[in-house]
Amino acid sequence: MMIVEQNRLRHMACIVAGFLVLCDGAPWAEEPVVELPPQIVVASPFLGPLDLALNPDRAPLSLSDLSADLLQRQNAIVLREAVGNSAGVVTGTGNGVHDFFVIRGIDSLNGSAVLIDGIAEPESIFYPLHHIASVQVLKGPGSFAYGGTALAGAVNLVRYRPGPDIRPSLRLGLGSHDEMRVEGVLGAWEEHPNVGIRIDGLYRERGSHRDGIDHELSSVNVSGVWFPSEWDTLRVMVDRLDSSSIPDAGVPTLGDRLLSDARSLTFQEPGDFSDQVLSRVVFQWERELKQGVQLRNRAYYTQLDWDSRGTIYAGFVLAGLGLEPLPMTLSRYRPVLVDDQQILGNEIELRWSGDVGDIQHEALLGAEVQQLRDQFTLAIPTALDINVGTREQTPGILVPLPTNAGDATTDILSLYALDQIELTPTCSVLAGGRVDRLDFEDDAQGTDRSDNVFSPFVGVVVELAESLSAYGNVGRGFNPPSTQIVGPRGEPEVSEQIEGGVRWSIPESGWASLFSVYALDRENIAIPNSTGLTRAEGEQSSRGMEIEMEGPVFDRVTVRLAYGYLDSHLERFTEFLGQNLVDRSGNTAPFSPDHVGQAWLEWRPRDPWVLGLGVRTVDDQFIAVDNVYTIESYATLDAMLEYSVDDWSASLHVENLTDEYVLGRGQGSVSVIPEDGISAFGVVEVRL
Repeated sequence: MMIVEQNRLRHMACIVAGFLVLCDGAPWAEEPVVELPPQIVVASPFLGPLDLALNPDRAPLSLSDLSADLLQRQNAIVLREAVGNSAGVVTGTGNGVHDFFVIRGIDSLNGSAVLIDGIAEPESIFYPLHHIASVQVLKGPGSFAYGGTALAGAVNLVRYRPGPDIRPSLRLGLGSHDEMRVEGVLGAWEEHPNVGIRIDGLYRERGSHRDGIDHELSSVNVSGVWFPSEWDTLRVMVDRLDSSSIPDAGVPTLGDRLLSDARSLTFQEPGDFSDQVLSRVVFQWERELKQGVQLRNRAYYTQLDWDSRGTIYAGFVLAGLGLEPLPMTLSRYRPVLVDDQQILGNEIELRWSGDVGDIQHEALLGAEVQQLRDQFTLAIPTALDINVGTREQTPGILVPLPTNAGDATTDILSLYALDQIELTPTCSVLAGGRVDRLDFEDDAQGTDRSDNVFSPFVGVVVELAESLSAYGNVGRGFNPPSTQIVGPRGEPEVSEQIEGGVRWSIPESGWASLFSVYALDRENIAIPNSTGLTRAEGEQSSRGMEIEMEGPVFDRVTVRLAYGYLDSHLERFTEFLGQNLVDRSGNTAPFSPDHVGQAWLEWRPRDPWVLGLGVRTVDDQFIAVDNVYTIESYATLDAMLEYSVDDWSASLHVENLTDEYVLGRGQGSVSVIPEDGISAFGVVEVRL
């Protein structure tokens, strides 16, 4: 252990020393701030269709915009720790190796898109936030803006941009579970010919309260910009992310009860691993054709290599067969995954702002070509059975499951249009849609399908009084046909939603609030039918209400509140258990609690001190469609104390201050994962 700690400190010291050498030798580190020409807007992310709806006073939809400042004060490192600030969103992990969240009853693996600067991402990795300026959570079908997978919403991560005001900085963190974290920012800017670069880096390693579980994450993000003329902007973004984790099989459940409430307990095989490498490159060109007319072309490529071996529980099979009086022998599988995912695409957009008669328009036309490739092999051999009392291992009674392999290619051609129309000074309409042509082919399975999908959206905002407006929208989203559906053609999953709400904002005071109600229906879910074949026949409904409020309440005190009520049911749903088809129609959707509440309060008693306090409450929730095991309601309390002066700051973060016992998503209906108990983290930042 001593050697490990010495190596860790040596590794950390090398990173710090190297960073300081770079900063000390950089000629731009001491340059004064350069004023940009007035026609150049460095911070504009140009996010595409959603750009037209980002004005809080005109947005006819539910959108949470979570700033990097808020997330940093909450010590949010990865995406799952951020999206919980949005009303009604439930968060967790996927076997401890990737982010997982649920929006309006539909989880991120099956119906909520993850994007970076509006570009679709793989959804099976932890997304770090060190280079992210804000996290936008769009509720409701988002296919009109982003295409497939956005059935219930979309989470868009907006990156920092290069600029003349970047100061090199270094942030160091140490904390519970042997956590060590190093973050750094470098920036360079040349006034002539207006060239900028920004480099963000992160290294994090962390143990766990869970036996044998740890995680290592490193990320480097390079963003460059060049203004060759007053009309043109060229950008390039290159990212590399390495994530190595020990998958967490969780603690087994026995019907409606938990095997043990010990946070550290695991029953998985030694030697499990999950190694993920994500590479991303984006080239973007923007041109101001004339006043009010912009053209943008963006080419992108993303690749995710994922190799893993993990333990999954098959349950207490001997007890189920009547061969054991008490459930003691836990049967297990140990799947091995080799997966290569690739996303290649190009999109071109034309944006126009102007008047037609007395009506003001802000319109966008776009076309996108995209190819998604997924080559994988999933072998599912058996593992040894284990006695949960004695931990004695014996040969398993299960047989290996068939190996699953895929070599799938999806070619997508998309055309989309959106128009923000200001009919009167008090009424505006956001209307448009997206047409996607999908051609799917899986050489390994001998399957091919084609589909044309139209995703419309119409929203209206009416100003009721100064700072008070009402909105309503209707929209439709889709998921490409599931590869599990048998037959030459499967219908895409679709979602349809109607939503209404009231928005109240007082810009001069910084106060804003949003109240919304919605009805969301999901159809064509892939489920088995009476013949045993998987067909697009499942249905789900979600009805709910969400409230978000943020602003000052007293002198030196600000608060952010979020609350969501949800009633989400599987209207038509079946699943196989062994050889039996079980009807789950009418059951509550997994991880869809009736009530979820979040509050974050900041008090600045005197400069330079800041005190933060966060409360999160989550109602009872089921872990699977069988509605057998329930994660009981809980409330957690977090606290933060920060001291900040000119060039440095120090903060202390204490999470789960009351040591509440919290359970999270595990493996279907057979396990749950205990979350951290009370944990403390110290962070020091130096701005150079």
